[in-house]
Amino acid sequence: MIGTQTGVKPLLLLVCVFLWIAPASSQPADAAASSPRPSDDIEEIRIEGEAGRGIEETQASSAVQFDSSELEALGIEDVSDLASFTPNLQIVTASSTAASFYIRGVGLTDFSANAAGAVAVYVDDVPLNSPALQVSQIFDAQNILILRGPQGSGAGRNASAGAIKIYSTKPSGDFGGYLRSSQGSYVSDDAIDALIQDYEGAVGVPLVADVLASRFSFRLRQADPFMINGCGGAAPLGERPRNVPICGENLAVGGDYRIPGGLPSRVGDRNVWAARGQFLFTAPADLLPNQWDGELLLNLHGSRLDQNSTLGQAIGTVSRGLAGANARYGTRTGQQYQDPDQTQERDDIYQGLLDQGVAETEAKLQTNTIFERILAQTRPLDRGPYRGDYNRVGQTTLDTWGGYLRAELLIGNLEFLSVTGYDAYDRFRDTDSDYTPARAFEVVQQDQSWQITQDFQVHGELEDYPVRWEVGAFLLKEKIKADVVVFTRTFQSLRDYAQESLSYGVFAGVTWDFLDDFTLDAGVRWNSETKEFNLNQQNEIFPGFFIPALPSVEDRKVWQAPTGTISLTYSLSEEVSMYWKYSRGWKGGHFNTNSVKLPNNKTPQPATPEFLDSFEWGVDGSFFDGTLSVRSALFFYDYEDYQVFQFEGNGINPPSLQIVNANDAEVLGVELDLTWLPLAGRVPEAIEGLSLEVRSAWLASEFKDFTNTVFRRTPSADIFPVKADYSGNQLINSPEFEVNGSVSWEVALGRYGSITPRYDVRWIADVPFDANESFGLIGYDGRANKPRYALGQKAFWLHSVRLSYRSADSTVELAGWCRNVFDERYKNYAFDVSDFQSQTINSVGDPRTCGGDVRFTF
Repeated sequence: MIGTQTGVKPLLLLVCVFLWIAPASSQPADAAASSPRPSDDIEEIRIEGEAGRGIEETQASSAVQFDSSELEALGIEDVSDLASFTPNLQIVTASSTAASFYIRGVGLTDFSANAAGAVAVYVDDVPLNSPALQVSQIFDAQNILILRGPQGSGAGRNASAGAIKIYSTKPSGDFGGYLRSSQGSYVSDDAIDALIQDYEGAVGVPLVADVLASRFSFRLRQADPFMINGCGGAAPLGERPRNVPICGENLAVGGDYRIPGGLPSRVGDRNVWAARGQFLFTAPADLLPNQWDGELLLNLHGSRLDQNSTLGQAIGTVSRGLAGANARYGTRTGQQYQDPDQTQERDDIYQGLLDQGVAETEAKLQTNTIFERILAQTRPLDRGPYRGDYNRVGQTTLDTWGGYLRAELLIGNLEFLSVTGYDAYDRFRDTDSDYTPARAFEVVQQDQSWQITQDFQVHGELEDYPVRWEVGAFLLKEKIKADVVVFTRTFQSLRDYAQESLSYGVFAGVTWDFLDDFTLDAGVRWNSETKEFNLNQQNEIFPGFFIPALPSVEDRKVWQAPTGTISLTYSLSEEVSMYWKYSRGWKGGHFNTNSVKLPNNKTPQPATPEFLDSFEWGVDGSFFDGTLSVRSALFFYDYEDYQVFQFEGNGINPPSLQIVNANDAEVLGVELDLTWLPLAGRVPEAIEGLSLEVRSAWLASEFKDFTNTVFRRTPSADIFPVKADYSGNQLINSPEFEVNGSVSWEVALGRYGSITPRYDVRWIADVPFDANESFGLIGYDGRANKPRYALGQKAFWLHSVRLSYRSADSTVELAGWCRNVFDERYKNYAFDVSDFQSQTINSVGDPRTCGGDVRFTF
């Protein structure tokens, strides 16, 4: 909690204050002026808020940048991989085609087709609004910017948490390109050694000299299945005994839950490709009037994903009778399934206690306690995290296509920019969402969406004053349609919904160098969102017999609000600057697509907009002739009506994904980055190629006022409301500490080229996946009945290594690498569905992966 932070936390604050104060006396202005600033592969920078304007040191914004070589060295495949190398960025992936983004503890875990998160994702300044479009393949990228903090001014979609901007490599007008081939394998005691293939390439072709250029890029990734399905390989139903279980299913509970024959024994394959074509037209000098310059960039792109739907691990919460309790973490799933791995480990613990002379009754009690602690705290998953029993192995397919036209026109000191984009997708998902052989809740869904965006900007400067200005407007039109079928043990739930959205913003900003060392930046934006939403839901109790699950929803909402930013930058020297910044953030309302009819006969209402006041103080300094760079930021967020994801039910229907509002929340944080990059001629020759970087963050987040009424079923099957009070708890997906580090050392071999060993490490503190600080759902008695971290992940380390060779002419590069070197087991995310199915479901991180790359540049 913010009010109780002790120990090293005040120390971090003192360190940052020292770093803000020290630059004023650490380096004379003339010395600073003589030392050029180094160029880092990953650097924290301050950038302008306008789309396409590039990096500018006068705008006070905290960001992390990855260039193309760094993306390749880190093995970045898609947007979700960026979280492993960026403090205060958390990306939750519960499936291969949807992700939720958090920056500085601010975000929203919503995987619905109509989700609009607090983090905006752009590709070449085109916002991708739908989650299905946001987890795109990263290939032939020039750089990636991660902007931390509310985007309350400037161009683009409003975002209360921050933004991720991906920039493709543009045509240069010269012939050239590259081809990279990567071969690897999962190398783990618990996973199948599966082949991984990854191919990426690009070629630039001039079409008309100095006028028309093109660039074509692609990426193809394939991976064999690496998980084991205990239900796989069974004979067809008619060729095996009717009442013999195959993989732990309980056939005595009624109904036909027999496992289908012919299911695959190996699951978890990956198969995705993406391609892009770009055409750049540069207007000839004789085509435009004097002092005019212009260019047009046409981008066409598409991708396809076709692979097994994501599977994970289920952990039951019903007693096996060892202790006679009503709910025990790590036991069976309802009455239908008992995981063989978890059963065997419990039995081993129980037998070990008996062998030590512990009485049977006491041994049963101790077994429950020990096993709960192992699964939730000592080790986050059971002994077979990549083995499960799945009665449904469906496919996920996602086709995306689109393009944009970018026009830039320079007339004297006026710059006009227009970006018109179109993107669409078609997605199908057939998922065993309960991760068991029981038909608890399995989902088949199809959704389609298209969006049209238009961004128009004008930038200019005043001739007689040191003032730069911008004005512009932004528009996003989106249409979504989805059909969902949920299969449960007793009925099917059919749901269809559609949403049309129209968002627009009008903005203006100014930058004023009112003194030699002071720059004032200010911007305002008017935001408007209109959503029309339709939802129909019914349950099929018997074949062909339907009853309404809740009244149809047909609603239209208009949410509007002004936002803005004002900042002051003070340049202590050419090498050191300090900034103060205030931002007003806002996120529009949200329609829930997975509502259930509550026992009080009320239908949950849409989540209302959230508001954020952000205060930030930062410094950027370079010391010792540019060898050491220090960057830090201190920020405080005050939230009103913070939107929170809740995975709830009423004890009867399948769990419902709801977005509700917390009245008040606060976040206090510190970010501190250190980069040591020895410069040639100023350090011993032996360490000239050595580079060290540490990026760290501390975050104290708290729900100041958050209560919610939930409905629970008692042992007597009665359902009544329970008040859940989360006030004082940590925000979802907001680890208190995070540290990322990297060490690389380029060793020159003269005419033979160079070799570069590299080591990357990440440590992340405990992460809660729910508003109850990882304890899971509260019971009918108002208390949580699971151990802490049942819905969270304890602190863990990830290590990666890479050794590369580059030829002297940089045309050939060979590399060997290993990621997650120590094969760490960890959860990406978890849901608590014990109120409906007596289990938690867990998304599992990738095992150790090793391989090699070959890259040719021409």
